[in-house]
Amino acid sequence: MKIEKEKQVLFHEIRCNRCGKKLPLTPGGVPQEDFVEVDKLWGYYSGQDGVRIRFDLCENCVNEWIQTFEIPPEKEDAEEF
Repeated sequence: MKIEKEKQVLFHEIRCNRCGKKLPLTPGGVPQEDFVEVDKLWGYYSGQDGVRIRFDLCENCVNEWIQTFEIPPEKEDAEEF
């Protein structure tokens, strides 16, 4: 559940969809660990046309997942924003 307050997204609970890990939050609902949010609306020419899927992955699960990729993802150092 996401609640917008003063241009900051606060959460009630965040769980990794793969391993079930509950990510720590401050008492105010700010995540204390980074995670990946996927929100995909499948379009024409897919077997799931019109279906939307949403899930979150913790950092550990993302790292394990990308190890299975035939073509590794591009990585680069980015400045904080």
